[in-house]
Amino acid sequence: MQLGRQLWRAVPSGVDGLAAAVRKTPWRLSRDHREALQDRLKLSKEKLLESLTTHLGGSCPVAVGLMRSGDVLLGPALDLAQHRLSATQVLVANALLCGDAFEAIGCRERPRGGSVDLLRQLENFPEVKWFGGEEAPGSFEGLFAQRCAADARLVDVIGAGHG
Repeated sequence: MQLGRQLWRAVPSGVDGLAAAVRKTPWRLSRDHREALQDRLKLSKEKLLESLTTHLGGSCPVAVGLMRSGDVLLGPALDLAQHRLSATQVLVANALLCGDAFEAIGCRERPRGGSVDLLRQLENFPEVKWFGGEEAPGSFEGLFAQRCAADARLVDVIGAGHG
């Protein structure tokens, strides 16, 4: 669990069972632990999620997802030999393993390319909210409007070439 230790450089004290929980499942924070951490730090749910997005992982980007269940899932970017998985890709894989749907997602780095395509495959993609990073809070539809426009132009160019 070396990655888990790097992800949680310091576990806030004063929350019963939190240290043991993040050692056991460093990429998941249960609803109960999230709420206890919010109370301990005197932060709203939104501020806690923004703080996790900003401060976890050190130099390694980490995506944070608030699930419908109230749990928080984490997705650190991973370098696997010749392949790199973005924080968003790891977060989505974590959510699929847990069988839960996103309510909101945030990351310091803006999702692009394959990460955007993967997010679009989520059943509730239009309802998922975005927070953190350089973009103002809002929906993914707004965040990826440029990408959608670029996709449409690409389809038009390909179609024109075969007409």
